This record gives sequence, C-alpha cells and structure tokens, in this order.
Amino acid sequence: KHRRLVSSSMAVMLGATTLAACGSSSDDDSGARSGPVSLTYWTWAPGMDKVVDLWNEGPGKKEQIKVTVKKQASGDTLVTKILTAHKA
Repeated sequence: KHRRLVSSSMAVMLGATTLAACGSSSDDDSGARSGPVSLTYWTWAPGMDKVVDLWNEGPGKKEQIKVTVKKQASGDTLVTKILTAHKA
C-alpha cells in the first residue's frame, strides 16, 4: 500500500508540474489564443485515465485543452523512454 501511495503521489506531482509548465508567465491577458491544444500524458500509475477523463470533461473542455493518456512501463524502461523523448 505504501508503494502505491508513493507512486500515486509522484504521478500527481508530475502531472501538476507538467500542467504548471504549460502556463504563461506573461501579465498580458489579451485573450489571444491559438486554438485547441492536445497533450499526451505518459503515466504508469493505475487510474490516471479516470483523472484525465475528469479533466477533459471539466476544465479541459472549457479551456480547449484535451489530454490523452498513454500508459507506460515503470522503472528503468520508463526512465529510458523519458530520456530518449527529451533528447528528441
């Protein structure tokens, strides 16, 4: 149970960090938008597809931000994929 809690907490923190990184640091709130946005969220944590569904039905729909879940392996396999994606 402890391992699941730690994994879930890490997934939530990574998700929050990812979404925060998408924010704008500009004070100019001109309302200019480039249109709908699609994001792919890599996760190994169970149940994150349900969290994403809630996002897509609520704030995501309002802000035209659609998130798609792509389940990944955990451990070394995930780390390798993340490092490879970062280099690309």
